[in-house]
Amino acid sequence: LAAGPVVGAAQQPVLLVPATGTLAESTSVYLSLHDGLLAQARAFGGAAAISDAVLAQVAAALSK
Repeated sequence: LAAGPVVGAAQQPVLLVPATGTLAESTSVYLSLHDGLLAQARAFGGAAAISDAVLAQVAAALSK
């Protein structure tokens, strides 16, 4: 949760996602519903914390 101060200052949410596998349905829905308000997603922790496949799912949810 080291991202807290960064996203807090920007008044953005912190969404926890799995390092690998499938993005939770609730997270995907949240991103889709707020795609007009969220211009970008920031990933913290590097490749060990979040895979390229999960990042791609986040990007796809934001573009729905």
